[in-house]
Amino acid sequence: MLSEADRKKAADILMSAEKERKQAVQLSKTWPDLTIEDAYAISTEVAKRKIAGGAKLIGHKAASPPRRCSAPPRSTSRITGTSSTT
Repeated sequence: MLSEADRKKAADILMSAEKERKQAVQLSKTWPDLTIEDAYAISTEVAKRKIAGGAKLIGHKAASPPRRCSAPPRSTSRITGTSSTT
């Protein structure tokens, strides 16, 4: 699990990449012990920063992965995120 400082640094990386319209370094390359909980915390931090910067929260999104990407078949995992305007 990452420290709060590392989570904020990861959010900085993602925000900078979006601003510069460049691909971000894969966070798990920088932090190999990145957990799902870390990923959700980083995603939440990014969403908070966007909203603080004037973006409007327009909803949440959730989806099942495409069938060919599911492993094992009949996986019940879901993809979730936040949708906002800039």
